[in-house]
Amino acid sequence: NSPLQEVDGALFEEETVKFHKTAEKMHQEQNLSITQHILSMAQEEMRLLPLVSCLTNKHMKPEHWKPLFEAMQHTYSSPASISISSLLTWNINYHMQLVEAQSRLATGQASVEKSIAELDTLWANTFIEAGSVRLVPVVSNGDNLLKGLNDSLVKASGLMNSEFIQNLHHIVSSWMDKLNKASDNLQVWLSVQQSRLTLQTANNLPVVDVKELLPIDTSLKELVTKQIEGKSALKVLTDPKVQVRLKDASTMMGIAKEGLEQYLNAKRKANARLYVLSNSELLQVLSSEPDYSKVFPYVKCIHKVDRSYVSAESLDGEVLTFNVPVSATSGGSVDVLQSTILSTVKEACNKALCSRGNRRSAWVLNYIAQAIQVADEISWTQLVEEGIANGSLGDCLVEQKDVLHITLRVVTGSELTRPNRLSLASVVALALRNVEITTALVKDPPSGIKDFRWQKCFRRYQRGAQHTVHHGAYSEQYGNEYYGCKARLVQTAQLDKTTLLLAYHIKAKSFTCLYGDTGVGKTEVLLDYAQAVGKHVIQITSLQEIEAHQLARTILGIAQSGGWVFLDNLHQLQPAILSVITQLALKICTAITTGKTNV
Repeated sequence: NSPLQEVDGALFEEETVKFHKTAEKMHQEQNLSITQHILSMAQEEMRLLPLVSCLTNKHMKPEHWKPLFEAMQHTYSSPASISISSLLTWNINYHMQLVEAQSRLATGQASVEKSIAELDTLWANTFIEAGSVRLVPVVSNGDNLLKGLNDSLVKASGLMNSEFIQNLHHIVSSWMDKLNKASDNLQVWLSVQQSRLTLQTANNLPVVDVKELLPIDTSLKELVTKQIEGKSALKVLTDPKVQVRLKDASTMMGIAKEGLEQYLNAKRKANARLYVLSNSELLQVLSSEPDYSKVFPYVKCIHKVDRSYVSAESLDGEVLTFNVPVSATSGGSVDVLQSTILSTVKEACNKALCSRGNRRSAWVLNYIAQAIQVADEISWTQLVEEGIANGSLGDCLVEQKDVLHITLRVVTGSELTRPNRLSLASVVALALRNVEITTALVKDPPSGIKDFRWQKCFRRYQRGAQHTVHHGAYSEQYGNEYYGCKARLVQTAQLDKTTLLLAYHIKAKSFTCLYGDTGVGKTEVLLDYAQAVGKHVIQITSLQEIEAHQLARTILGIAQSGGWVFLDNLHQLQPAILSVITQLALKICTAITTGKTNV
């Protein structure tokens, strides 16, 4: 009989369930008429429980109650002045379906209102944080703001699709508009900010005029100081004045970026290796403190003395001292560095080959690992071919075992630096490889050097100042790419088949597709073969994240530089990207066949 507003629905449910359990237990124990009567009362209250739960819903408002009073044909009265008993007298229980529908509607609308209130609270207390990066005024919490706006947009979008939105539709729609506008403006702001930071890296380049950037800096400074004082982030980002400023700054930045893009593209055309670099990476290469590791994958750093680059250090600590110092003039040394590294590797290989007759224990410590490998393999090729011609392969095997044993004695009997130890490890691996191949040839001697049993082996020859690599029908000049102390793969029958397949595809000037289960070694085989022929190779693994035009630019750039491109996980690509790759393959293969150097 209490007024509905005073009834606690949850407490009523708890007490009713407890009362029913007690009455049920009492009747089971005593089975009296009085206990039967009490149980009947408890069961009646249990039947009323869903009705009472709906009627005591605190979210019920007059607009939810009025349809119920109309159904009972009574004038609306406030829940403060009516009780459950009076409603039962008016047969409210006959309209249970309507009661449940109105209660559910009230709860749903209350949930929508709560979500709107949460958006109000969140964005009333979220502010733009001003900062500075390399003297450029920035929004330091931009990424968090953008994530928050996107999350709120998802939430508001869910509210728009709610069946309970009804009279709240205009409020949610207004939130959607504000959040979309704020998100768009913030993305423009962050884009201008990022572009300005990129141009800050390029301040030392002739294409960037610092005076042209001053209006942009002024706009950014005013935006992150004057415009945000005491205002929430949402208020700032939906301000029409802010939108106009951002639009103007974006236009000015677009003009500056266009000039920079033309400059960087000119650099890429001058050196095709640079096509694989993003604008920010290329700017780092061209800056006053360049990072050349992106251009030369196996180089950790380039050492500078005074104003000249004098050596390159590999990833494993080996130092390649340049035959000619390279001027460290900012932005102009990439091409010269590249040619210097290639010519230094070539010269080192020739010197190592000429002095190979010296005492091996000292010789293996005087040259870079790559030069020792090349010299050893050229000498081994010459020795085996003489053995095939003279029928003395057994003597060749003895000599190769001597080479292996002497190298092993150097490893075990000397105090070596880490680069020396890594270098010797790669030389020992190659010596073992040569012993294995020579042993197989001794067991099954070729009829001559044209016999396939010898032709299928990887071979090196000295041709004047050049040396060439041969494998099956494939032959080409060694590329002299610097690889440091990287060891070759262990020789296996499967490796022989795969590398021979690669050789014939290269000879045919066609693209090669390696397939097989994950972990079988497709990638390592290709990288190993690139090392064997001294080629620059770029591995691209995240193909799904690269746009078609960027992928095309990268592939063409590497191809024009004379390097190889390794595209991983082709089976995961969309047909449109595969189509682009197929067209590029045809274009590049046609260019190679017709002798073109660029496309």
